Amino acid sequence: MNPPSEPLAPNEGARLAATEVMTQEHGLALRASQCMACGKCTFPASTICPFCLHESLRDLPLVGKASLYSFTRVHAAPVNWQTPYALGYADFPNGLRLLAKLADATTDWRADQPVVLKVVAAGEGFRYFLEGAAA
Repeated sequence: MNPPSEPLAPNEGARLAATEVMTQEHGLALRASQCMACGKCTFPASTICPFCLHESLRDLPLVGKASLYSFTRVHAAPVNWQTPYALGYADFPNGLRLLAKLADATTDWRADQPVVLKVVAAGEGFRYFLEGAAA
């Protein structure tokens, strides 16, 4: 795969395939899964629960508000990535913790800050990132 001709912005990472995204009433969501036996959620979506090995899972849209669990700023990056960029773990109400790029590396991020997951079309795929949200 050829690197992009323009450097990736701090909130741009790897592209997701269309199978990893769901269309929702209010836009796009990541396709996660929820186990019908133990109720735990996983991303990316899976056909086998990694917690209890049950094979009955349902698609679960991962979208909306979460709470920033932890974050870091990164100053060394792959070729064609702008630096610095920020990564954060966000906890969703369904118990899933997601690692994602943060929209702005210069924001004064803090633990427990409300964030919202954004999924956007990017060329032939999709990208996702977290941005600050109102409390």
